[in-house]
Amino acid sequence: MNIYEKALGLLNENQAFSMAEIVRQRGSTPRGKGARMLVLADGRIMDTIGGGGMENQAALQAVRLIKEGRGDLYSFDMSGGDVVRSPMICGGQGTVLITPFTSQDAEVLEKTCRAVAERRQCCWLVTLLEDGEFRHAFVDEEKNLTCGQNLTSRQEKLILDAVGSSMHSQREEGLEICVRPLVPNGRLLIFGAGHVGLETAELCRRIGFEVTVVDDRREFLGQERFPGMATVAALKPEELPAELAPDGDTWILIVTRGHILDRQWLKWALEAETEPAYVGMIGSRRKREMVYGQLLAEGISQEKIDKVRSPVGLPIGAETPVEIAVCIAAEIIQLRSQRRGGEKQRVCPV
Repeated sequence: MNIYEKALGLLNENQAFSMAEIVRQRGSTPRGKGARMLVLADGRIMDTIGGGGMENQAALQAVRLIKEGRGDLYSFDMSGGDVVRSPMICGGQGTVLITPFTSQDAEVLEKTCRAVAERRQCCWLVTLLEDGEFRHAFVDEEKNLTCGQNLTSRQEKLILDAVGSSMHSQREEGLEICVRPLVPNGRLLIFGAGHVGLETAELCRRIGFEVTVVDDRREFLGQERFPGMATVAALKPEELPAELAPDGDTWILIVTRGHILDRQWLKWALEAETEPAYVGMIGSRRKREMVYGQLLAEGISQEKIDKVRSPVGLPIGAETPVEIAVCIAAEIIQLRSQRRGGEKQRVCPV
């Protein structure tokens, strides 16, 4: 469940909350620009902007702002006093935008969640903060603007101009505009519902992937086994639904019960019209070379084969299914971070 779905769920439960998001960051901080969390009226937190004293202070301000019905900015400096109160020796600075959401924003959040679920491109959730007053707006591909509160023509222009410039945030005296491109969750297709597939599916769901598990054994695909995930019973590629055709943000993991099925699904992935973001296959180096040789003989290019991650996962000495799942998820996190611009290079470990 992404943060927008959590926010909509809280609104539907009539729970008051604020969203806190890092809109500016410099130096080493626990998390980078765009990290966000929800803070409920009783101080509970959903997700994180980095932990420690900085997050605690932001949460306290968020609780206060819920009561006051206004938004504000919180600036932190982890090179000075904040670092004394925190176990994290980072040394960076940043600014957190904190704004409540109210029942007036329900339609905005509904459209936001729908856009992400439908994997739509070029949609935005925008927050405008001006002298303590805030407005949340949804902007779609056609630049249609939805806001739960009245906007002046000037505010509408500011929001649409900010979206058009594709900037994460803009500011001038007394004004802050935070633009959040609604990037669809990465989609992970796991071929194989055995022990490794099961452990990896749950772990990757928790790190934000939209997970679909494919196996020909229907008894392995129940919702009690893969809660909150899609499952497809298929033995051959032609049995797959058309919507599972890979796109540029599809991640593919092949962990079936045998090398014949592994080769089949690997060939399907490498022959896809659009190259997936990632293709990983479990197995020994001997098995890998045998499968690769067969695919080369069937006309798959060496260039495509060279992009396959096999043996899959980071080499951390994993043996059990859950350990193997950890090393696979770690590799995926590493590659996803690189695709997003190498956030890991801008932040410090907690």
